[in-house]
Amino acid sequence: VTATIRIVESEPGPPQDVHVDKAEIGETSAVIRWKEPEELNGDVKRYIVYYTEMTPFTKRSLSVEEQNKTVAPPQLWYNLTGLTPYTQYQLQIVAVNERTSDGTVLVG
Repeated sequence: VTATIRIVESEPGPPQDVHVDKAEIGETSAVIRWKEPEELNGDVKRYIVYYTEMTPFTKRSLSVEEQNKTVAPPQLWYNLTGLTPYTQYQLQIVAVNERTSDGTVLVG
C-alpha cells in the first residue's frame, strides 16, 4: 500500500512589526521596515509595499506606478523616495508566495 501526501501552500500571513524609524525619515523619503510573517506558509517570493497619499479633505490615490513597490526577500525594508514634505501616507506591506493569487491588494 502506498499513500501520496500532498502539502499545499496557502497564502502567507501579514508581515509583522511594520514601522518607520524617526531616524530614517528624510525630507522626501522614509525607510519602512518589517519582520517576516509569523505564518510563512511556504516561501515568500516578494513583498509589495503599497502607499497612498492622504490629503486633509480627501484621500487621493497615487498613480499605479507610484503606488506600489516590490521588495525581494531576504530584504525586509524599503526606502520610499519622492515623498511630499508634510504629507501623511497610508502604508501596507503584503507578503506574496506561489499561492497568492496575483499579489494585488486594494488599499482602502
